[in-house]
Amino acid sequence: LLVPLVQIFAMVLALLVNQQLPGIRWFRAAYYVPVVTTVSVVGIMWSYMLHEDGAVNYVLTRLHLLNAPIGWLSNDSIAIFAVMFVTLWRGLGWYMVMYLAALQAVPSEVMEAAVLDGANSWQRFWRVILPMLKNSVMLCSVMSLLAALKTYQEVDVLTQGGPMNSTFTALYYAYDQGFKHLQLGRGLAASMMISLCCIAIAAVFLRVLRPKRETE
Repeated sequence: LLVPLVQIFAMVLALLVNQQLPGIRWFRAAYYVPVVTTVSVVGIMWSYMLHEDGAVNYVLTRLHLLNAPIGWLSNDSIAIFAVMFVTLWRGLGWYMVMYLAALQAVPSEVMEAAVLDGANSWQRFWRVILPMLKNSVMLCSVMSLLAALKTYQEVDVLTQGGPMNSTFTALYYAYDQGFKHLQLGRGLAASMMISLCCIAIAAVFLRVLRPKRETE
């Protein structure tokens, strides 16, 4: 679920910051700040904000979107979504920059030709821009999938895998088994499986791109 959300929001942000709008450069810089901020700082900040007495509940209750404060990180039904949100918020700026670079590499002549052909904004994006960003979309999808498999620090800072193990990720499970429960065999096996999955995903990605490079 995290991978498609990252691609959609990053693409939307990239399309937004690619426009010539007042103050857009400041927005680009500000939105990239979470990427270069350590996970510990981000996690601690959001753990306070997502607390039952935190800023998120305060704003939502003041706007009458919630009747009562919610334990975003203590409710086993929604804690995983809170962790996903923080992970998405922190990494989104990086993928936004990747897509922005790809958008700025689209030849202006192609866009001008599409406008002359009468294509509207949606048609230009769907039929012109998106096909030219296929490799960038694939790269960002693979990298976000690998990042999702390796998610550990956000879970450790925000929930430590709780409540009731509802926020366990593959890498956190390996850490939990190997270091907390001293089940070194299980921890090593989980780590090896994660490594093999990452290698397989990267190999498939390279295999898909290789024919295109050879034909080019």
